[in-house]
Amino acid sequence: MTPELSKIEDLHDSLRRLTHELNNCSQEDVCSTYEQVIIAAERTFAEEQLLMERHKFPACRCHLEQHARVLGALHQAHPSVMRGDHDLAIHLGAHLLPEWFELHNATLDAAVSVWASYKIDSAAQVFNYRNSRASILHQRQRVGQ
Repeated sequence: MTPELSKIEDLHDSLRRLTHELNNCSQEDVCSTYEQVIIAAERTFAEEQLLMERHKFPACRCHLEQHARVLGALHQAHPSVMRGDHDLAIHLGAHLLPEWFELHNATLDAAVSVWASYKIDSAAQVFNYRNSRASILHQRQRVGQ
């Protein structure tokens, strides 16, 4: 796995841990943990966007629309959560978000991963070809001297 894709996987794991934490935290920690879930989702989605843009992923717009809808729902609920609606925080951040995320991860994120791997591997092959070609030319020049 490339460093780019490893970073995304680490962010996914962090988001999963936080949603699990939200489901199991004390009532006093619900607001701060919910905010951490939002921040983790924003960070994860931003990194995915950079990856998709860097590798010109063809379904980028559709993917980003899903991210926007999820972030919109999390942000829309945030004021109610801050006013003490802990049930909403847990329902949205610890139940609905993980369910959506696992489906999203198994479908759209998997497609991005395959696409990026292909693009990264292709770029590495071109780079290796150019380097080996340059090495051969350099060796020929040395032999000719």
